[in-house]
Amino acid sequence: MEKPSPNIDVSTSNQHREDILLWESLRRGNDLAFSSLYKKYIQSLFNYGMHIHPDRDLIMDCLQELFAEIWDKRERLGQVERVGFYLFRSFKNLLIRKIESYSKKSTLSQESWNQLVIEPSFEFSWICSEQAEERLVRLKKAVSMLTPRQREIVLLKFFQGLEAKEIGEIMNLSIAGVHNLISLTVKSLRDKMNWCELTVIFLIAEFIFF
Repeated sequence: MEKPSPNIDVSTSNQHREDILLWESLRRGNDLAFSSLYKKYIQSLFNYGMHIHPDRDLIMDCLQELFAEIWDKRERLGQVERVGFYLFRSFKNLLIRKIESYSKKSTLSQESWNQLVIEPSFEFSWICSEQAEERLVRLKKAVSMLTPRQREIVLLKFFQGLEAKEIGEIMNLSIAGVHNLISLTVKSLRDKMNWCELTVIFLIAEFIFF
């Protein structure tokens, strides 16, 4: 296991440890651990999938297939240090294969991409003040103007907390390419929003996507 960086966020480190314990328990056939991982990641994976393809049924089919395969192969699974990264990478690979196999039936147009915008959860609308909701509207508008790749990296970097190397593997980018895309994306958002507003939004990001 990697030694934690002295600057690593404690809550993030605890989450990784919890994920590893659940994963190891799952490998030993613990159905409660499997259920916990499923409940923990199913919504964020679904939201991520919807930013790749607008077909909800396809997304759900891929998710069910992914988790069914994990359970069926639980005794043959290897150790995983970053469970979230493993799930997101596996899910995207499966989804892309499905999209390619159905490409003649379902072609994703630029117009379809442009319709993939962030939808706030009920919890966000209920918890946040009217001012925060106004900020969310501005964020949704700003994010809707990003390219599909920029929206994807926002999800992976700011909402999932994945590292540059992990994002690069998922998005097929070099580490330098990841940093460049993040820089361009943040600049684009800063051009459309006040930096302080953007920081606040990222701090409460879990209520936007999850």
